[in-house]
Amino acid sequence: MQELRKFVFACFLPSVPLCGKLFFMELNEFQIAFGARVRQLREQKNMSAKQVAEKDGILTAPYLSQIENGKVNATLDLVRRLSKTIGEPAHKFFEFQ
Repeated sequence: MQELRKFVFACFLPSVPLCGKLFFMELNEFQIAFGARVRQLREQKNMSAKQVAEKDGILTAPYLSQIENGKVNATLDLVRRLSKTIGEPAHKFFEFQ
């Protein structure tokens, strides 16, 4: 059962830290790191969660808060929309320590 909870993330984009390497991360660790990065990029653009939600038109501020707090998984479509809404390339959301 523990192995089912373990996810393997691998990427080969040279511009993204840790890429080209295979690394293991528990799902909740990944969600927390991803969510923190979303919040960091949003705050760098001086945008509130409500502003992001309103600009996106589909996303709600409470759901964005859940993503930023590592409570839920973001879909690839949501990453694409966040990228467009916040104005950062999608790969920037995966540049975390």
